[in-house]
Amino acid sequence: MEEHKDDQHCFHNSSCRKASLSTSIYITLYILFSLISAVTVFLNVLVIISIYHFKQLHTPTNLLILSLAVTDFLVGLIAIPVVTVAVMESCWVFGKYFCVFFLFIGYLIISLSLGNLVLISIERYVAVCYPLLYHTKITIPRIICWILITWCWCSIYNTAISNNSVTVQVPKMCFEECFILEGFNWSKTIDFVIIMVVPCYIIITLYFKIFVAARSQARKIFSKEAATKSGVKIVRSSSSTPSAASPWTFTMPPPQSSSTPSAVPLAINRHFTMPPSQWTCIIATVVNKYC
Repeated sequence: MEEHKDDQHCFHNSSCRKASLSTSIYITLYILFSLISAVTVFLNVLVIISIYHFKQLHTPTNLLILSLAVTDFLVGLIAIPVVTVAVMESCWVFGKYFCVFFLFIGYLIISLSLGNLVLISIERYVAVCYPLLYHTKITIPRIICWILITWCWCSIYNTAISNNSVTVQVPKMCFEECFILEGFNWSKTIDFVIIMVVPCYIIITLYFKIFVAARSQARKIFSKEAATKSGVKIVRSSSSTPSAASPWTFTMPPPQSSSTPSAVPLAINRHFTMPPSQWTCIIATVVNKYC
């Protein structure tokens, strides 16, 4: 009876209970999370190899996408498998040090993802709102410098946060105890503001400005197209109406008995419309007939 009770707990003499799941649900969830992890790793590796291999993809925008792909690669390689095992087994079996490392990776992934999104939003803002300054302000060396600063700052900052905020008691190493931080202090609030609030505010503000600039440019383009179309219609309507100088009619009298071609009278009437391009043909025909 005592052995049966111990089987229901993660560790002996511990209050951490194991989750009771049916075998079918257990296997299905493991397969699902494994597929998600594999697809995440494969797609991000594909992006990394493509940008690294093809030189025509070595642009500032693609370098930022490469940095974001490396971050997502860490999600599929480390975060998803560890979370899957922790959730499915309901017992933290990886030990104290891996708990600290896992929380460090989690904080690092979140801060790096938001940092890369901030850099992408800045790059897009300059490209849309200041296109003439884009090639002078946004260069590949400058983008690489920004990426390195972001990675270094996030690594140093999250190392300090992880060392000061993680507490794991032995032998009660449940999944929740590796993640829940008890109590409230101002350092956690400041950390939340720095990691989440400030980057999200920058991203939302810049993309709102991009939206406003794109909408104003679209309105200018549509107004120019409408003015061009109306101008074409006016030109076509004016060309279809007869002008006062173009219509001419040549009326030929019956042929006379004179053999000299100089006595060929021409009566000009301005009431019948004839294109000027046909004047030469008519004159040549008349001359050939009477000569």
